[in-house]
Amino acid sequence: VEDNGAIWAGFGYGVDYYYQDKTSNVISTPRPYSISYSASTQEVLLTAHDEGIIACRNGKVIHQYKMNNCGFIPHNLVYTVKEDRKGNWWVGSYMGLSVRYNDGRSYCFNQLEGMDELLSKETTCIAEGHDGSLWLATNNNGIVHVTGNMEQPTSLRCKNYCIENGLLPVNTPLSFPVDTKDCLWAGTEGSGL
Repeated sequence: VEDNGAIWAGFGYGVDYYYQDKTSNVISTPRPYSISYSASTQEVLLTAHDEGIIACRNGKVIHQYKMNNCGFIPHNLVYTVKEDRKGNWWVGSYMGLSVRYNDGRSYCFNQLEGMDELLSKETTCIAEGHDGSLWLATNNNGIVHVTGNMEQPTSLRCKNYCIENGLLPVNTPLSFPVDTKDCLWAGTEGSGL
Protein backbone atom coordinates (compact mmCIF):
# COMPACT_ATOMS: atom_id res chain seq x y z
CA VAL A 1 0.00 0.00 0.00
CA GLU A 2 1.36 3.43 -0.95
CA ASP A 3 0.97 6.62 1.10
CA ASN A 4 -1.83 7.76 -1.23
CA GLY A 5 -3.79 4.56 -0.47
CA ALA A 6 -3.02 2.84 -3.76
CA ILE A 7 -2.62 -0.93 -3.56
CA TRP A 8 -0.25 -3.03 -5.67
CA ALA A 9 -1.01 -6.75 -5.89
CA GLY A 10 0.72 -9.61 -7.68
CA PHE A 11 -1.28 -12.53 -9.03
CA GLY A 12 -0.70 -15.52 -11.31
CA TYR A 13 -1.45 -13.31 -14.31
CA GLY A 14 0.58 -10.20 -13.44
CA VAL A 15 0.53 -7.13 -11.21
CA ASP A 16 -2.53 -4.93 -10.67
CA TYR A 17 -2.79 -1.36 -9.36
CA TYR A 18 -5.86 -0.34 -7.32
CA TYR A 19 -6.51 3.35 -6.75
CA GLN A 20 -9.73 5.29 -6.07
CA ASP A 21 -11.99 2.35 -6.96
CA LYS A 22 -10.23 1.80 -10.29
CA THR A 23 -8.14 -1.22 -11.22
CA SER A 24 -5.53 -1.48 -13.93
CA ASN A 25 -3.19 -4.28 -14.93
CA VAL A 26 0.35 -2.85 -14.92
CA ILE A 27 2.20 -5.90 -16.24
CA SER A 28 1.00 -9.24 -17.51
CA THR A 29 3.17 -12.19 -16.54
CA PRO A 30 2.50 -15.61 -15.08
CA ARG A 31 5.32 -15.16 -12.54
CA PRO A 32 5.53 -11.87 -10.62
CA TYR A 33 8.11 -12.21 -7.84
CA SER A 34 8.19 -9.07 -5.70
CA ILE A 35 6.81 -5.59 -5.19
CA SER A 36 8.86 -3.06 -3.22
CA TYR A 37 9.04 0.70 -2.80
CA SER A 38 12.01 2.97 -3.36
CA ALA A 39 11.74 6.01 -1.09
CA SER A 40 14.76 7.59 -2.77
CA THR A 41 13.19 7.57 -6.26
CA GLN A 42 9.52 7.41 -5.16
CA GLU A 43 8.97 4.43 -7.44
CA VAL A 44 7.34 1.06 -6.98
CA LEU A 45 9.77 -1.65 -8.09
CA LEU A 46 8.34 -4.82 -9.59
CA THR A 47 10.22 -8.00 -10.40
CA ALA A 48 8.90 -10.78 -12.61
CA HIS A 49 10.36 -13.77 -14.41
CA ASP A 50 13.05 -12.61 -16.89
CA GLU A 51 11.82 -8.99 -16.79
CA GLY A 52 14.62 -7.38 -14.74
CA ILE A 53 13.29 -4.55 -12.57
CA ILE A 54 10.22 -2.60 -13.66
CA ALA A 55 9.99 0.88 -12.10
CA CYS A 56 6.49 2.35 -11.79
CA ARG A 57 4.88 5.55 -10.64
CA ASN A 58 1.14 6.29 -10.36
CA GLY A 59 0.25 2.86 -11.72
CA LYS A 60 2.34 3.25 -14.89
CA VAL A 61 5.63 1.72 -16.00
CA ILE A 62 8.25 4.48 -16.30
CA HIS A 63 11.42 2.43 -16.82
CA GLN A 64 12.59 -1.15 -17.11
CA TYR A 65 16.10 -2.06 -15.93
CA LYS A 66 17.57 -5.06 -17.77
CA MET A 67 21.01 -6.51 -18.48
CA ASN A 68 21.28 -4.60 -21.75
CA ASN A 69 20.61 -1.10 -20.33
CA CYS A 70 22.24 -0.93 -16.89
CA GLY A 71 25.26 -2.21 -14.98
CA PHE A 72 23.53 -3.63 -11.91
CA ILE A 73 21.46 -6.42 -13.45
CA PRO A 74 23.62 -9.57 -13.80
CA HIS A 75 20.69 -11.63 -15.15
CA ASN A 76 17.17 -10.62 -16.21
CA LEU A 77 15.70 -13.13 -13.75
CA VAL A 78 15.53 -10.79 -10.74
CA TYR A 79 13.73 -12.06 -7.65
CA THR A 80 13.89 -9.08 -5.33
CA VAL A 81 15.04 -5.48 -4.85
CA LYS A 82 15.73 -4.14 -1.36
CA GLU A 83 16.39 -0.44 -0.87
CA ASP A 84 18.54 0.05 2.22
CA ARG A 85 18.35 3.00 4.64
CA LYS A 86 20.90 4.91 2.51
CA GLY A 87 18.90 4.61 -0.72
CA ASN A 88 21.04 1.90 -2.30
CA TRP A 89 19.24 -0.81 -4.30
CA TRP A 90 20.38 -4.36 -3.47
CA VAL A 91 19.29 -6.77 -6.18
CA GLY A 92 18.84 -10.53 -5.76
CA SER A 93 18.92 -12.49 -9.01
CA TYR A 94 19.61 -15.86 -10.59
CA MET A 95 23.28 -14.82 -10.81
CA GLY A 96 23.56 -13.56 -7.23
CA LEU A 97 23.76 -10.18 -5.54
CA SER A 98 24.30 -6.82 -7.20
CA VAL A 99 23.91 -3.21 -6.11
CA ARG A 100 23.05 0.21 -7.48
CA TYR A 101 24.43 2.77 -5.07
CA ASN A 102 22.55 6.05 -4.69
CA ASP A 103 25.63 7.90 -6.04
CA GLY A 104 25.35 6.10 -9.41
CA ARG A 105 27.98 3.37 -8.90
CA SER A 106 26.86 -0.18 -9.61
CA TYR A 107 28.36 -3.65 -9.21
CA CYS A 108 27.47 -7.22 -10.02
CA PHE A 109 29.34 -9.24 -7.40
CA ASN A 110 29.64 -12.30 -9.63
CA GLN A 111 31.84 -10.19 -11.93
CA LEU A 112 34.19 -8.72 -9.30
CA GLU A 113 37.52 -10.45 -8.68
CA GLY A 114 38.19 -11.65 -5.16
CA MET A 115 34.55 -11.59 -4.02
CA ASP A 116 33.17 -14.41 -1.88
CA GLU A 117 31.51 -16.95 -4.18
CA LEU A 118 28.41 -16.90 -1.93
CA LEU A 119 27.58 -13.48 -3.43
CA SER A 120 27.20 -15.09 -6.85
CA LYS A 121 24.67 -17.71 -5.69
CA GLU A 122 21.02 -17.46 -6.71
CA THR A 123 19.56 -14.87 -4.28
CA THR A 124 15.79 -14.87 -3.75
CA CYS A 125 15.22 -12.58 -0.75
CA ILE A 126 17.16 -9.78 1.00
CA ALA A 127 16.70 -8.31 4.48
CA GLU A 128 18.64 -5.46 6.10
CA GLY A 129 19.80 -5.80 9.70
CA HIS A 130 19.68 -2.89 12.15
CA ASP A 131 23.46 -2.55 11.79
CA GLY A 132 23.18 -2.13 8.00
CA SER A 133 24.36 -5.68 7.25
CA LEU A 134 22.47 -7.79 4.72
CA TRP A 135 20.86 -11.20 5.03
CA LEU A 136 20.42 -13.12 1.77
CA ALA A 137 18.14 -16.09 1.16
CA THR A 138 19.60 -18.35 -1.51
CA ASN A 139 18.31 -21.22 -3.55
CA ASN A 140 20.07 -24.36 -2.19
CA ASN A 141 22.84 -22.47 -0.34
CA GLY A 142 21.05 -21.46 2.86
CA ILE A 143 21.28 -17.97 4.31
CA VAL A 144 24.25 -15.66 3.78
CA HIS A 145 25.02 -12.85 6.24
CA VAL A 146 26.94 -10.03 4.52
CA THR A 147 28.93 -7.67 6.74
CA GLY A 148 31.54 -4.96 6.20
CA ASN A 149 31.35 -1.46 4.76
CA MET A 150 28.38 -1.75 2.40
CA GLU A 151 29.68 1.26 0.45
CA GLN A 152 32.98 -0.56 -0.32
CA PRO A 153 32.38 -3.88 -2.14
CA THR A 154 35.90 -5.21 -1.48
CA SER A 155 35.31 -4.98 2.29
CA LEU A 156 32.28 -7.31 2.26
CA ARG A 157 32.53 -10.59 4.15
CA CYS A 158 30.09 -13.51 4.18
CA LYS A 159 28.99 -16.08 6.75
CA ASN A 160 26.93 -19.00 5.49
CA TYR A 161 24.16 -20.70 7.45
CA CYS A 162 23.23 -24.01 5.81
CA ILE A 163 22.57 -27.73 6.34
CA GLU A 164 26.17 -28.64 5.55
CA ASN A 165 27.64 -26.61 8.44
CA GLY A 166 24.76 -27.42 10.81
CA LEU A 167 23.68 -23.80 11.27
CA LEU A 168 20.34 -24.10 9.42
CA PRO A 169 17.98 -27.07 8.95
CA VAL A 170 17.18 -26.13 5.33
CA ASN A 171 19.13 -24.81 2.34
CA THR A 172 16.26 -22.96 0.64
CA PRO A 173 14.66 -20.41 2.98
CA LEU A 174 11.69 -18.69 1.40
CA SER A 175 11.41 -15.44 3.32
CA PHE A 176 12.72 -13.75 6.40
CA PRO A 177 11.98 -10.54 8.26
CA VAL A 178 14.26 -8.94 10.84
CA ASP A 179 12.41 -8.03 14.04
CA THR A 180 12.91 -5.02 16.34
CA LYS A 181 15.53 -6.92 18.38
CA ASP A 182 17.53 -7.62 15.19
CA CYS A 183 16.56 -11.30 15.20
CA LEU A 184 16.16 -12.95 11.81
CA TRP A 185 13.14 -15.21 11.35
CA ALA A 186 13.56 -17.68 8.46
CA GLY A 187 10.41 -19.03 6.85
CA THR A 188 10.94 -22.36 5.10
CA GLU A 189 9.03 -24.85 3.01
CA GLY A 190 8.49 -27.96 5.08
CA SER A 191 10.99 -27.21 7.87
CA GLY A 192 9.00 -24.71 9.89
CA LEU A 193 10.11 -21.30 11.16
